[in-house]
Amino acid sequence: MPGTRSWLANLYANPGFTFHLKESLQADLPARARVITDEVERRQVLALLDDPFSTEFEEWIANSPLIEVEFL
Repeated sequence: MPGTRSWLANLYANPGFTFHLKESLQADLPARARVITDEVERRQVLALLDDPFSTEFEEWIANSPLIEVEFL
């Protein structure tokens, strides 16, 4: 959805967070987020998830939040 996302603003302000697993495996894992803003890197990552020739691909590049999660 277009517009601001509070979870993304929170990661910009404080990239450290706890990743909670709570289904069949329960754990709290310390993690750090990096927002991916570089267009070349975004294209590389999103191409792994979708056909880069689809009609939605350019919209994803322009508007989809994309983060990398590093577990500490």
